[in-house]
Amino acid sequence: MASTTYAIIATRKQTIDGIEYLKDDVVTTVLWDGKSEYEAGAYQRLELIKPGWTVIDGKLAELPPAPPAGTAAPIRVIRSLAFRDRLAQAKQEAISVAAMQAATAGDGALLTFMLNQAAAAETNLDDPRVQLGINALRGAGLITQAEATALRADGTPDEAA
Repeated sequence: MASTTYAIIATRKQTIDGIEYLKDDVVTTVLWDGKSEYEAGAYQRLELIKPGWTVIDGKLAELPPAPPAGTAAPIRVIRSLAFRDRLAQAKQEAISVAAMQAATAGDGALLTFMLNQAAAAETNLDDPRVQLGINALRGAGLITQAEATALRADGTPDEAA
């Protein structure tokens, strides 16, 4: 018989190895075959963790339902021309210089990534690195809030081809 996951649950407030557990807190989980003898311990009970349940914040909890099957949201992509059009040439040059200076200092990965995005054929606006990069550019004073908003905007209709 295969082992099954069980939770050892405190039946009253207690301290074990310096950790305080309240009534109904999960002390630990164990794999148990259900046949061999197993003692949960004083003031503890053994409870099967049913499918669809897990331990969250020290308590047994039902997992949230899976999202309904369907189509995923499309990835928001802008083409390189749109990326460059959203920043003035002087801004692109300032980002280029800042990226090179930061790379020389050993700390330019994000700025270099954003510089490369301006040259890439397409930029995935949903890529977390792009969002962090836009925030880094804004934080470094290389772009304004309006420019950051423009960079985050979905593609224009003439880009969708």
